[in-house]
Amino acid sequence: MNAGGREEVTSVPSGRGLLLDAAVPLRLAAAGELALGREFTVRVFDPSAMATRDVTMKVSARDTIVVPDSATTDAAGRFTASSWDSIPAWKLEQRFGGVVITTWVDDDGQIVRAESPLGFTIERTYSDLARQAWRDGRANSQLAEGYGALIQGTAISSNVDLADVATRDALRVRLGNVDLEGFDLAGGRQVLRGDTLVIMFHFIIDHFGYTIHLLIVAIHPVL
Repeated sequence: MNAGGREEVTSVPSGRGLLLDAAVPLRLAAAGELALGREFTVRVFDPSAMATRDVTMKVSARDTIVVPDSATTDAAGRFTASSWDSIPAWKLEQRFGGVVITTWVDDDGQIVRAESPLGFTIERTYSDLARQAWRDGRANSQLAEGYGALIQGTAISSNVDLADVATRDALRVRLGNVDLEGFDLAGGRQVLRGDTLVIMFHFIIDHFGYTIHLLIVAIHPVL
């Protein structure tokens, strides 16, 4: 993992029963546990935080979702859906830290639709339509460089000028109007103090064949 301009290697104990988030619906389907009203608490590995967390997953609805099943080309040579398929799906509500993620899966646990609390939706579609949408995105310079609208849609704006952030010893961010329970914000180069997240620069000194990890923290006004 590259963090702070340097490569870091982190080991996380897996423990018994630890799953990747995407594998949970597959495991439930294989065990025959997809039934309306069923609720589970499972421990998953979160790659974004490099840590494990407990999530609660509930089977809250059963419905049919219509998705493209095949495609044909129009006069302009573009693919358009030509037939549709109706897929019986289970609605799974995953909760952690006050956040709810909704996923619809088929009887095999494969994702049909996933809805993010940030407003993004992923839907199953025909392969030619998916590749066409991918090529359209690559051809759009705003999307191809820096993921464009994705970063703009998820980034949190700040009224503080961060042009000289590289000259500081630490960055302090005050977090408000959000439930922080369940988020692993402490560890590595950062620590949570009350409602303030402190992110420290990490300096590495190489000397005589071994590495010394030195954390330098200075007090600055809260940004």
